[in-house]
Amino acid sequence: MKQLSFEIGKNTKIYNRSKEVVVLFQIQVDEQQLKDLYMSEVKKRLDQLDKELTFWDVKELKRQTNMSWNTMQDKFFHHPEFPKFKAGQKWYFPAAECRAFLIKWARTNQYNFKKSEKEAI
Repeated sequence: MKQLSFEIGKNTKIYNRSKEVVVLFQIQVDEQQLKDLYMSEVKKRLDQLDKELTFWDVKELKRQTNMSWNTMQDKFFHHPEFPKFKAGQKWYFPAAECRAFLIKWARTNQYNFKKSEKEAI
């Protein structure tokens, strides 16, 4: 991340008040540099959003969930509300809808995960 530079000018004063040191100084900020930095960060974020995928394939779904294909099929793949479609031999998942479903599904099934973990122990 870029840093803005500033100068402490001739008006810098140090006062001593009952063992406290108070430093007064002026900060001068180059408004154009600040605007350029702001716009640069906004552009980076917009570029990042543009690169976000519209659809996930199985490989991306596994990466996004950090689950194996068998676990996904066992836990949520066959759920009637899970967004998916098949084009030819390949499954696709609408990214935004899939992300929303997975968050809702995880919240709903949180207890079930804890229960199955205890059973496994």
